[in-house]
Amino acid sequence: MSLPDLPKHERDLVIALRMSNDPRERVRTEALCYQLLVRTGPLTPEFKSLILRELESARLFSLVEPMAERLMREGVAASEVMKSYAQALVETERTTFGEWIVRHALTGIDPWAPEAADWTAMLGRIYKDRFVRLFKQRAKLAEAQDALQQAINWYSTANTPYHAVNLLALACRARKEGWPFPGRPIEIEALAKQLLENVSSKTPKEKWDSAIALEAGLALKQLKEGEGVLEGKSTLLDQQDKDLQGLLYDFCGRADVFAFELGALMRQLRDVWGIDERKSDLIRILQQTAFVRQGSSLDLSSETLKLWAKTEDHLGHRSLQWLETASARGKSVGMIFLDSPRGTGFLARGSDLYQRWGDRPVFLTSGHLGKDAESGRLKVVFHGADPNRSYELGERLYYSPQDELDVAVFAFKTQPQGVAYTPISKYRPDPENSKVLYIVGHQDTNTPGISVYSNVIVDSGKVRVSYTTATTPGAAGSPVFNENWEAVAIHGGQDNAYDLNGLRYSALEGLILEAIVDMAQLESGRH
Repeated sequence: MSLPDLPKHERDLVIALRMSNDPRERVRTEALCYQLLVRTGPLTPEFKSLILRELESARLFSLVEPMAERLMREGVAASEVMKSYAQALVETERTTFGEWIVRHALTGIDPWAPEAADWTAMLGRIYKDRFVRLFKQRAKLAEAQDALQQAINWYSTANTPYHAVNLLALACRARKEGWPFPGRPIEIEALAKQLLENVSSKTPKEKWDSAIALEAGLALKQLKEGEGVLEGKSTLLDQQDKDLQGLLYDFCGRADVFAFELGALMRQLRDVWGIDERKSDLIRILQQTAFVRQGSSLDLSSETLKLWAKTEDHLGHRSLQWLETASARGKSVGMIFLDSPRGTGFLARGSDLYQRWGDRPVFLTSGHLGKDAESGRLKVVFHGADPNRSYELGERLYYSPQDELDVAVFAFKTQPQGVAYTPISKYRPDPENSKVLYIVGHQDTNTPGISVYSNVIVDSGKVRVSYTTATTPGAAGSPVFNENWEAVAIHGGQDNAYDLNGLRYSALEGLILEAIVDMAQLESGRH
């Protein structure tokens, strides 16, 4: 059904759930859900049929239980909500009651029957998590072995790729530990090859396909090269095998892969396969990607770029050249100091903003960072170019306070060395033609970082542009770039709410650089 057919309060919640991968939107989404739960009046049948799936997709398992109770009070059969309820218990680590529900549901059902597959896989998941927890305690290895064998037993009853890849990983772990398989032996090589064949023949690829192929590849490498492949001792991880890393980059670059999926694969590699995260580039790539997808920034240090740039098209289908350009822009971004760090700004050619300023370098930042007489004592360090050298700011060429444009433009007392001018766009950001913006700034660190997640333009006017680009304290004054890496605005840091299509959105604001040009020409000499 189309969402407009739902009442507004139901439609708003479903839309919010589908957008809740932005961490800043999850609190609002939870609030919408609780508001709906306390509303009087019945829910529509259409909403009842889809809401539990939407909550599961958004990974908001804490809301599945109260929603399931509301549905049952309105006459939805317990059998229709029990699976979601049990899944929520498992995902929130309340496995004792979750296991009871699953075993009760399996009463009188052949565990090899198709309708039992989801239930038996849930038992496999319960015992897999139990194995991980017990193995970490070391003193309970006998119990850990039993849990691992139980997990293998339950996963072997199902026949989906998800169940099969878990069976493969657990079988490889049992082989690694020297523990016997329960029941019939597991043909690891045949199972891995079958998974690879299934994935390679699928068109189009689904979300987990690259991750499944990665695990199948690990199994085959383990068989070929020995246990060292999982300990970081073999040529696999030392030489960063291109095939496996290519699969991982494919997975990380998908638009439908978020922090949950990245964390799930990371835990699978670390806890089930037993890969040492201190030695594995595979896990470091996942950690860096998860950090970015949580709404933070990608460190633009050379080591981070080397890790990310081993394969083209891995960062949301961005290339090595794209990252190199981002790194170059980071060298023009400076951290402002008085007695301690105050914020961010960037270097530009004066004439690119105002002809009378000539070709000398100027430094742009937020007005509240360069106000009053103290601005004469400000220094700037361009950490991306030379972290050991600072430059004193000189004459304040232009200033507008925080309650107006909130911008300051300075000359330098000495010419910065090895710092290129930031290119300035000749065009205003337009949400109709340009969908995303990027911010490069000092976000609680010395090394400049780039915000690469949730970079949507919400609105653009004559003076300010609004966007959902994720930042942290310290980013005020940062350049805001378009997709061509031309600066279009200065990040101001203000967080405002916008009403779009009946929903409220949280967005940040930046001052459009063209507005500075206009005001500088009108108010030449104001400083």
